[in-house]
Amino acid sequence: MKKHWGETELSEYWSLSSEEYEMIESYTSSNRLGVAVKLKYIQIVGSFPRRFSDIPPLASEYLSQQLNLSLFTLERYEWDGRSVKRHRQHIRNFLSYRIPTSEDAEAILNWLKLKVLPFDHNPQHIQESVIDWCRHNRVESPTEGRLERIINSA
Repeated sequence: MKKHWGETELSEYWSLSSEEYEMIESYTSSNRLGVAVKLKYIQIVGSFPRRFSDIPPLASEYLSQQLNLSLFTLERYEWDGRSVKRHRQHIRNFLSYRIPTSEDAEAILNWLKLKVLPFDHNPQHIQESVIDWCRHNRVESPTEGRLERIINSA
């Protein structure tokens, strides 16, 4: 994820829709910013952020302004645990995403062999193509290690 975002990019990628805002409002104020960050992050990257440092500072500030919350609430947000697992599942349900399965890995592998690798061997392009495939199919992107193994296998 890039760290520097222009004003237009922030507005385009990190603005909350009315439906997203409504969903986020169902959380306590101590969790809203963390949920908002995860929601927008998965829409952009295809996976959830693993830690606070994954979030671009300008993006978290932009979201905190939209929610009228202090950035301090994000610093205190728990990134592991049962509550966070529930947050991620709620976001997946909201976006109609699902966790990748072994069948998804096989579908990605076959798709790479047929549609991507005959035309492009650049590892960065291949990884971006897989993330786009996942986004299009509403599948959370595999972890970095799993993604690398799928690509290497193809």
